[in-house]
Amino acid sequence: MRNLSVEPCDDFYEFACGGFLNPTEPTRNSIEIDSFTELSIKFEKKLEKILEQSVTINDFKYLKLAKTLYKICANKDFGMFINSMEPSGGWPVLKGSQWNESAFDFKNTTFTVDNTTKWENYFFKFDLVVDYPSVTVEPYPSELNADPSFQGLSKTMVDNYYNDMVEYAQAMNASVNNPYYEDDLRSLINFESQLGSARLAIDRTSDPTFDSVEMTLYELENNYPFFNWEEYITYLYGYPVDSSTTIIIKNFSYMKNLQDLLNSTGIRILANYVMWKHLRNYDKLSLLSTNNNQCVEFVSSQLPIAVGAIYVQSYDRSRIMNADDSILKMASNIKEKFLGMIKEANWIDPETEKEIVKKLKLSKNIIGYINEFTNNSKINEFHDDFELFDENNFFDSAARIAMKKLTPDDNIWYGNARIISYKFFESEFFNLEQPNYINYGSVGISIGHEITHGFDNDGKKYDAESHLNDTWTPTSTNNFNNKSKCFIEQYSNYTVKEYGLNLDGGISQGEIIADHGGIRAVYRAYNELSDTDKRLPGLFYTSKQMFWISYANTWCQKTTPEQLESEVADEHPPNKFRVIGTLSNMPEFAKDFKCSSGSNMNPVNKCSVW
Repeated sequence: MRNLSVEPCDDFYEFACGGFLNPTEPTRNSIEIDSFTELSIKFEKKLEKILEQSVTINDFKYLKLAKTLYKICANKDFGMFINSMEPSGGWPVLKGSQWNESAFDFKNTTFTVDNTTKWENYFFKFDLVVDYPSVTVEPYPSELNADPSFQGLSKTMVDNYYNDMVEYAQAMNASVNNPYYEDDLRSLINFESQLGSARLAIDRTSDPTFDSVEMTLYELENNYPFFNWEEYITYLYGYPVDSSTTIIIKNFSYMKNLQDLLNSTGIRILANYVMWKHLRNYDKLSLLSTNNNQCVEFVSSQLPIAVGAIYVQSYDRSRIMNADDSILKMASNIKEKFLGMIKEANWIDPETEKEIVKKLKLSKNIIGYINEFTNNSKINEFHDDFELFDENNFFDSAARIAMKKLTPDDNIWYGNARIISYKFFESEFFNLEQPNYINYGSVGISIGHEITHGFDNDGKKYDAESHLNDTWTPTSTNNFNNKSKCFIEQYSNYTVKEYGLNLDGGISQGEIIADHGGIRAVYRAYNELSDTDKRLPGLFYTSKQMFWISYANTWCQKTTPEQLESEVADEHPPNKFRVIGTLSNMPEFAKDFKCSSGSNMNPVNKCSVW
């Protein structure tokens, strides 16, 4: 992967990844290629071989469900989707002047799926906590880059999104009843751009304070009556909720901005938006595609528990347990080093340190639910309420799955925990036979990153029981914010030269802090093992240098221009800057590569939180 014509102290990303960047070209269906997408492709190919096999009488129910859903993936049509919208008046894009405005109830938009009425919303995400009665409400993810510099139909990302809309509308014969359907679509995309701007209003500030507001359900109903909050939350829980239920609103500015936007938007535009999102929600695979890899992705996203069991059980059991033990030991070592970093942080007062240490010590490391995924009785029990699918109706099958939701009894998930993907077992990310610098520089980095997330600008707001409860003193919080600003300013000065646009360190600060704190803890853990790693034949680098190279190789990426454009204002910075930004703040890196002070990868002034 390396480009040996580049000095590592000048541009370590180009040095480590330059050989990867040139020959590899992503397609429109694969907008980026890096180690993580390659891992997913390998996972999907193995899973496809299992799913394409015929259903047998001896298959467990969950396996029958997955195989059947994969089989019917190719038999997709729009008929069921179009019919499902009728209870709410249908999609104006398709109906044109025949659309009945009075049939659309914005506060209660329902769809008929499998002879059942389903209530949907595409403005908020809801996270229900059962053992600690509360509901977290946050903005529904936007598919459009809402940075003001990206808005307008002239931009590539928006163009592609708009073209997707047109393609769907044409496939459903929109022009038959609505010769002006593209006018509807333009209004729709403009509304979604405004919605994205409302969502990002608070994100674009450099203030690291997490914008959360807590109120009761009664207060929410009275202050923001544009939605049937109590009825919808009752619908999600499946039983009545008390008006005193705690509601935690993330990105509170979005709530206020949304109310203003909805009040100024016509009902037809709102209906078009909701119906379009309804299609996107069920059509995660794409009704327009016949790609079998996308069928695997779809089955994986819709039946994750079944797919996890299928995949894990395809491994050799002894190999799983050996890898499981090794990864958990690695995670424990990294966690211990992060604990040491906390105790070294002289900007934290004793009261805050006590709470941070408590949270870290109570946190768990879990390897992909291995024990649960090898228990066929439990997996079958989880799918008890699932009926086998109609092989002739893809949309109906997808909708049935979407109507299922986790109940309090389905508690195989954990709060203050790091879930390490079982996919790592079969990849270059982790192998018991390869040097520690590769395992620590890939899987280890992922673990360290997630540990640090528990103590970034967002994670610090949650206590050891994962409740929204800021246990930090004002002094420690102020010190944290001041140290975070260094990262914000550094990354905001990085420019993507292809577009002449700067990154936004304010949006990315959580990922930046997690990258930096994570790799520092991992390096400390690896440093104790580095002497045991022998230099491999043909390599001219020390084991410590190979650790940094392995880290960078994890982020080597080839991407399309439109994907790079979207990453500029994303909370995850482009991979290049995750490498040079993180490592240029690491004195350990500069020492291992003997970078002179003031060089690109060893600036005099460095940033650090943990």
